[in-house]
Amino acid sequence: MDGSSATHGPDRRKVRVINEQCRDRISCLPDVILNSILALLPSKEAVRTCILSTRWRFLWTSIPNLDLEWNPRDSECKNEGTFIQWIDRVLRIHQGPIHKFRLSWPFQISCRSYVDQWILYLTGAGIKKLDLNLHWKCEAPYQIPYCLFECESLKVVRFHSNHQCTFNPPLKFEGLSSLETLSLIGVLISSDFIQSLESNCGHLRSLFISNCHFPNVIVSLSSKGLQLERLTLNNCLDFILIDIPSLKSFKATTNKLGLTLLSAPNLVDGSLSVVLLDDDKFHEAAVSYSHLFLEILSKLFRVETLCLLRHSILCLAALIFYEDGEVHLPRYRNLKKLEVEMRLKVLSEIEATAFFFKSCPSLEELIVTINHQSYYSEAEEGYDQRLDGMGHTTMFFEESVRSLVHLKKASIRNFTGKKAEMDFMKLLLCNAQSLKELFLILDKRLYQGKEIEQTKKTFLVERAPSEVKVVLISPNMQK
Repeated sequence: MDGSSATHGPDRRKVRVINEQCRDRISCLPDVILNSILALLPSKEAVRTCILSTRWRFLWTSIPNLDLEWNPRDSECKNEGTFIQWIDRVLRIHQGPIHKFRLSWPFQISCRSYVDQWILYLTGAGIKKLDLNLHWKCEAPYQIPYCLFECESLKVVRFHSNHQCTFNPPLKFEGLSSLETLSLIGVLISSDFIQSLESNCGHLRSLFISNCHFPNVIVSLSSKGLQLERLTLNNCLDFILIDIPSLKSFKATTNKLGLTLLSAPNLVDGSLSVVLLDDDKFHEAAVSYSHLFLEILSKLFRVETLCLLRHSILCLAALIFYEDGEVHLPRYRNLKKLEVEMRLKVLSEIEATAFFFKSCPSLEELIVTINHQSYYSEAEEGYDQRLDGMGHTTMFFEESVRSLVHLKKASIRNFTGKKAEMDFMKLLLCNAQSLKELFLILDKRLYQGKEIEQTKKTFLVERAPSEVKVVLISPNMQK
């Protein structure tokens, strides 16, 4: 038999199979690598890989991350019943540990009994990150089962609800010893839940609470046992007392300003975002909240980064005006980066910002977000004088900017090139002696594709002469 005939018959079929397998190099990879790839896919897509070949049939059952979200365009889960069945099937077939589990429940009818079973299963599967988005309609809020508070492996917990979910840990429990991050959004929580966590959650470092309801009006978030480093509060309640000495980052968004910061010796990052309602009492609200605002601001004197957003500058302006200049701010000697949101056409907010600059001797980076909204009617009251440009505030503002002797970088967001903004830009360029870079970030309503080049020419030609590097950035270029 000659050499040419050796490639016929069974041997030739073996060669063809080997060649086909070599072309499918992905399938030849080890399971651990394929599981890492599947873990990057949405769970629906990962499960669907089971139809590719026998090699892929059960690979998905050992992926450590499950992301389960109902899609109205998905023909396989058209309604609540099929969605529940699909989740049950995924968990029943799954093998090995589940490190990350996310569930987004969009239906109006609750599935509390099923969620109880799923959480019980996950707590025994080595769950490390649990993310539940439960928006449903039911007569009584869903109570997170106690088995969750016995879980030792959890490091990150996030609950997002429409006030139909209760997070109420027992006073004494034996789990959550590994918990590092807790995020509660639209959840009902007890006023003493911090004390409930204190005895067991010694590794808790980050707490995020947004739009949550407490049973009492006055709540004390006070803990010497927890080593909490980051606390974020968004529109939670009227009055809250905070006494957590270990805090390093404190961020608050409120329309009540009922916050009392008792102790914050280690804060390095602070953010205050005051949201006042746009109604007939807007002006009075700014005045009434101003003293509370100053009290919180005075506790942040050690911060290295500070953000004053929304109506925060307005509250400071109201205080300065009604106190006739007798307002005393602390010296922010550690402050390196400052972000403020203001209206450049309102005299009081320009002067309040300049007044604050005087307390920032070490500032190196400044971010000014221009707010183009008119919060209330043109019939301005008291100190709220409208300006076309910087006007007669120039001398006062120049002096304040000159005091920022370490300022090296500045950014102006929502820039449109109007007169007040051009005046402000020129004042920075001419008076910030150490300024090296100025970034003008265009308002997204201004950016119109091809018009960007003409906009650059207009802004950069009109600016005052300076050796400062000026960079114009379109909204879609921001990181």
